[in-house]
Amino acid sequence: MKKRSGLIQCSLIALHLYPATAVSDPSNSALDEELKFLQAESYVITASKVLEHKDRSISTVSVITQDQIRALGAKDLQDVLNTVPGINTTQSSLGAKKIGMRGIISDNSEKVLILLNGHPLDHNLTNGGSTNIYDTIALDNVKRIEIVRGPGSLLYGANALLGTINIITKHADDQSGNQVTATGGSFGTQQYNVYSAGNLKDLKVTANANVMATDGINRPLGNTGVNSNLNSEKYDFDLNLDYQDWNFTGHFAEKKAGSFAGINDNSLNDVQRDYQDYFFILGYKHNITDKLNVDLKGYHDNFNFDNIIPTSSSLYQRTGITSTKSGGEAQFTYQWFDTNQLIVGFKGETQDQFDISHTTGSTPWQQSPYSPLFANGKHRTLASSFVEDIWDVLPNLRLSYGARYDRYSDFGNTFNPRAGFNWEFSEGYILRYSYGTAFRAPTFGETDEANPVYHGNNALRPEMTTTNELGFTASPIKSVSTGITVFESDITNLISCKSTGSGTCSYFNQGTALSRGIELEAKYHFMEGSYLAANFTLQNTIDGKTLQPLTNVPKEFGNVMWNQQLASNYSLMTHVFIKGQVNTSAGGTIASYAVLNSTLQAKELLKNLNLSASVYNWLDSDYFDPSRTANGNYYNPGRSVFIRADYKF
Repeated sequence: MKKRSGLIQCSLIALHLYPATAVSDPSNSALDEELKFLQAESYVITASKVLEHKDRSISTVSVITQDQIRALGAKDLQDVLNTVPGINTTQSSLGAKKIGMRGIISDNSEKVLILLNGHPLDHNLTNGGSTNIYDTIALDNVKRIEIVRGPGSLLYGANALLGTINIITKHADDQSGNQVTATGGSFGTQQYNVYSAGNLKDLKVTANANVMATDGINRPLGNTGVNSNLNSEKYDFDLNLDYQDWNFTGHFAEKKAGSFAGINDNSLNDVQRDYQDYFFILGYKHNITDKLNVDLKGYHDNFNFDNIIPTSSSLYQRTGITSTKSGGEAQFTYQWFDTNQLIVGFKGETQDQFDISHTTGSTPWQQSPYSPLFANGKHRTLASSFVEDIWDVLPNLRLSYGARYDRYSDFGNTFNPRAGFNWEFSEGYILRYSYGTAFRAPTFGETDEANPVYHGNNALRPEMTTTNELGFTASPIKSVSTGITVFESDITNLISCKSTGSGTCSYFNQGTALSRGIELEAKYHFMEGSYLAANFTLQNTIDGKTLQPLTNVPKEFGNVMWNQQLASNYSLMTHVFIKGQVNTSAGGTIASYAVLNSTLQAKELLKNLNLSASVYNWLDSDYFDPSRTANGNYYNPGRSVFIRADYKF
């Protein structure tokens, strides 16, 4: 609590470092807000690394704006992603969120790349994922979230196998001044956020601090009768400095958390997880000529964990590790002519794993060194380059094509092309197609031969996917938009741990999968501020060898969202999330279910004061996420209530 209180005090002091910039002319404020809203929802940068209208992209893109996040009453990233077609989230035995996309899901979500302002967050080189710490990333500072479904390795390299999620935060140009936010509710949840942005002459400063604590749901692990221990504390701090063509970005996050169940889903639930992560980036952007732009970045990422795992009622193991990434990127954008842009990028990076600790003892604090270590120190380097060309052949026809080459010092090289078109064959009617490949690099945990239980394999090759997408969108009238996307992904070289007997296993490239599906979307704006939206996903993913459906993923799921503007300052969002039956890897089934949530917003209740109240799972239904063992599945929260207030000054 002292640490949490100190962070809040420091953040409040930061509010007085500089004044807010002047307010724009009131006569233009409504128009400015409308333009910002339209740009936030319609323009994306993640799909091609240059700003483009969403309707011009060859990719399948969803954009969730800060207004939509507030209307949903979203508490964390999972609440946002559950509204997006093609994405299915569940929870792992450690209580972290797992992100599945288009019928594929894994414990560490390492097949989906999460970015923060375009910077990869997969700093944990042991398992490759980022959800252990960033599944509860603060949303009060988020401007929008861009989700690109489909292969993203052309632009972002490793781990964008199934898709890319780019969390874009607010900066001084988006919102100047100061804002404090407080959220509280069920499970002893408290969250406090302080945002401050402004100008010091030519220097633009944006700072954000967030503190979150919760006791978590108190529900048993399946049929064991042992309650969960999902308590969690999280601290986030962001700093952004812009001076002319220079930019500095710093991010720090620390998370302390319990778990849903002990290791391998046993009934020992006193696992304690302590994660710490930070990165900083120094960037330089400059227009060399009217046609040529350069974007240079140097960065350093640091991730470490210290986990306590009970292996019996009187024996605890403690493991720790540090991972770092250091590197540089250069991107050149050249406007060949008015209808053609060429983007060329280069990247060099070193990755290291070190400071491995492994101890055991009768308590978490009385520990002695344990041998053998669960991991070794590891090192790899990579060099990559990509080229992408965006060509508007006709005013209504865009072609995009490119390729990327990556060279890793440990497993070799990989080549990934992508190409597609976007054709508005009639006003408001768009057909698009794309083809692309992507890869997921073997993690240090999968190649490390030190672990006595999970034997690594230095001969592993990257996981690969080849995806074809065909999309059609139609806006027959201004207030209606509809879309359908058909996809097929052929995934090869899947890495899994094959049992070698005596409770051990070894990693091999031994799996293939074929994923096919349809994603449907529709939205109707029936009056100012009010809309009805729905989406539905039908997917079928089979094992490429046995031709049997993959377990732990639903075949169908969808959303219905109705946002009703009750008055000029009041709105009510009603959200129904529906998931079909799930066959579990333990041989059971989870019945289909529907969950009803709602959020009431009051904007400008008092000057600069906004309030909202959210109720999740109105009907207090019992619904589950699949586990891997016969101990039973994981409960989701029952009925819960959260109140949020923010004040600008």
